[in-house]
Amino acid sequence: MTASCRTLIRVASPIHVPLQNEEKVLRRELPGHAEYCLRTRFRLIPFVW
Repeated sequence: MTASCRTLIRVASPIHVPLQNEEKVLRRELPGHAEYCLRTRFRLIPFVW
């Protein structure tokens, strides 16, 4: 694994868990968010995440 891949993993890992929790809350409490998630695959960084 290259150094750039390791760096990307170190940067993205701490962000991933809070984002998952936020998505759960939005799906539960925001009308229409679940349908939006079905239409929009990449919501944070286009074509990446």
